[in-house]
Amino acid sequence: MQTGPHDTIALDVLLTQSRRHGLGTARPELYAQQRHGIIQRSIPAILGEIVNVLIVYGTTEGQTRKIAERVAKGISDRGHSVELHDSLEPDAGLDLETFHAFVLAGSVHQEQHQKAIKNFATAHSERLNASPAAFVSVSLSAALEETRSEAQSYVDRFVSLTGWQPRMTLLLGGALRFAEYDYFQEQVVKFIVMRRGLASEDGSDREFTDWHALDSFIDDFLERAKS
Repeated sequence: MQTGPHDTIALDVLLTQSRRHGLGTARPELYAQQRHGIIQRSIPAILGEIVNVLIVYGTTEGQTRKIAERVAKGISDRGHSVELHDSLEPDAGLDLETFHAFVLAGSVHQEQHQKAIKNFATAHSERLNASPAAFVSVSLSAALEETRSEAQSYVDRFVSLTGWQPRMTLLLGGALRFAEYDYFQEQVVKFIVMRRGLASEDGSDREFTDWHALDSFIDDFLERAKS
């Protein structure tokens, strides 16, 4: 399990500086509120408000793994505890009762999310429904406003199949990685992206993920998880 790497350092610095400035140690947050950067990011850990998050992802060409890693880093940088789990790996060693909140992420291929992420959500739907839990759905349909309803329909189908009702959902554009496709897949993908106007001018790989939207999602998710 990974934790925020700066928690101990931030606590030591915060207490030392608060003594120097006459703030005492009873309420170190008074000094921290005047600071920026690492100390400020570690306030939740210092004040005992750590949220322990499990992120489970399904990936095909690697973009959803990249997204899940970005979420994990964002949670850790904000002073919380996080564990990252590939849904293809056995989950027998995971004790879901030790986690306060959950993020599941999966990508859409042939109008379906990965079987492994569906299986995880189905097997643990009761625990997920009882906790702050969010779903990140990655698809090319989410990249364009006119096809976002299609992207939402994939989520609706996922929810119907698994029995899990995520409290938050984020639709994110994925990526085109032609090196990962066989000839048939490449032709199908090129046809789809050209029809939707998503192809790059030189036909190279292209990323559609809105990282700013993902960062905002992390903040909103943690606020809900703490409430």
